[in-house]
Parts: sequence; C-alpha cells; structure tokens
Amino acid sequence: MPDDFEGWANLFTRCRAFSHPSELHGGLCGRLAAGARLSEQQWLEVVCEHVGIAPGALTSDDDLPPELPAFMDEAYHQTLDRLRATDMAFQPLLPEDDYAFD
Repeated sequence: MPDDFEGWANLFTRCRAFSHPSELHGGLCGRLAAGARLSEQQWLEVVCEHVGIAPGALTSDDDLPPELPAFMDEAYHQTLDRLRATDMAFQPLLPEDDYAFD
C-alpha cells in the first residue's frame, strides 16, 4: 500500500536504493502542491533518478521488483487525491518515531 512507510522502505530495499522513501514522497508532494502534474512516464523517470536506476531498467532488469511501476503510479494518484481532499487529513510519508536513520 503506497501510504505505508514499511511498504515503501521494503520496495526501496529491493531496488537497492540509497535514498529515502520520505524524500521522494516529499518531493512529489511539493511538486503537486505547486500545481505540477506529471505523466506516468515523467513520474517514473523521477522515481528512477531518485532510486538510482536507469529508466530502461524498469522493463529489462529482472532484479527490480516488477510491482515498482504500478506501486509508484498508485502512490502518485493517491498523493494527489489526498492533497486535493477537503478534509485536511493529508499526512506525509514518514517512518515511525523509533525508526533509525543512518
């Protein structure tokens, strides 16, 4: 589920990413809040750059999680929907308080 930090962290680990999921989600939130709208391809390019993989690897690298594109597409739309919601219940993607940052 894209709003679950552990799900994001596990996916980042499987991608061997050195970056942090909260950083990617925060960047997305900033873009969306400023009015930017990205196509699925543009968003996946941002994801690939952040995670440290070549965009072409999404279709050719058997070591990458096959659910990465669908997960990130759902995360994009879920984040946009929550930012647009009038209930003011949006929460940024953050780890639990006891999460160790290295």
